[in-house]
Amino acid sequence: KVIDCKTRAIVKAPPNCKYAALSYVWGTPEAGTVDQSIGNAQGIFATDVCPAVIRDSLLATLSLDLQYLWVDRYCIDQADAKEKHDQISQMDLIYAIAYVTIIAATRNPDDGLPGAAGSNSNRKQQPRVNIRGQIIASTLPNPQMSLEESRWVTRGWTYQEGILSKRRLIFTDNQVAFECGGMHYAESLILPLDAMHHKRENNKVFRKHIPDGALILKSPGKDAFDIMSYIREFSKRELSFPGDRINAMKGVFHAFETGPQPVYQIMGIPILELSNLMWSKTPTGGFLLGLTWSHVAPGIRTALLPSWTWAGWSG
Repeated sequence: KVIDCKTRAIVKAPPNCKYAALSYVWGTPEAGTVDQSIGNAQGIFATDVCPAVIRDSLLATLSLDLQYLWVDRYCIDQADAKEKHDQISQMDLIYAIAYVTIIAATRNPDDGLPGAAGSNSNRKQQPRVNIRGQIIASTLPNPQMSLEESRWVTRGWTYQEGILSKRRLIFTDNQVAFECGGMHYAESLILPLDAMHHKRENNKVFRKHIPDGALILKSPGKDAFDIMSYIREFSKRELSFPGDRINAMKGVFHAFETGPQPVYQIMGIPILELSNLMWSKTPTGGFLLGLTWSHVAPGIRTALLPSWTWAGWSG
């Protein structure tokens, strides 16, 4: 299901649907329950009671000449256990197939999307000064720094949403940044698009003046052993419900399961069958290798999951 941004109706996605996906911080669980039930009961998306970030995302999607928007809270029936399980297991496909992912790197859902067309959300102005007729403007903080200071980068569910997306339109308090597999661009800079592509990495004249991409991440599933790095980074994130630790990584796990070197998992523990390690050539040996994890600092026990998996601990 997707939201038709023109009619505000929650509809079944049409064949070959071209849509934007939204990645944002939900806010309180109580607010999510109320909003989602209103959308389902009426069949029409209730924009008058939804968070500002949702309203702004609908407008931003239309501004991108797209008609459909996918938002997990509204497009997944939270009361239908089977639908929820099926959709969570396919998060890698949902975000990878999306034309673009809108990332709301704001403090909370009520902040909206600063800088989006039609948004009532305020954002910091770009400092400018006129010196003898010459306008000198700040390039604003590095988008990566702005993202690191946001709540978005601390939450568990948003981790896979960011890394699984092929294109990212990132709204921060200061500016909007765009990033894909070939380039990144910050709106505070006016430079030829070709200069922003990664193929110009060695052009120091341009590169030293261009901020790093807001998300320095590579697509999961290409190198089997990389899964440990993804788990390590994800384990730093926070979740409202600690029992969601495995669910919030299912999209990443699925990407590795379907990758060139398939890696499967049991309760979050990867089965690393590596041909260059004699004792890791079998599923049993691979599972034992996956069990060799440890905490850098003391962890907090999560009773809902087994103690032998990293997912059974917070921190």
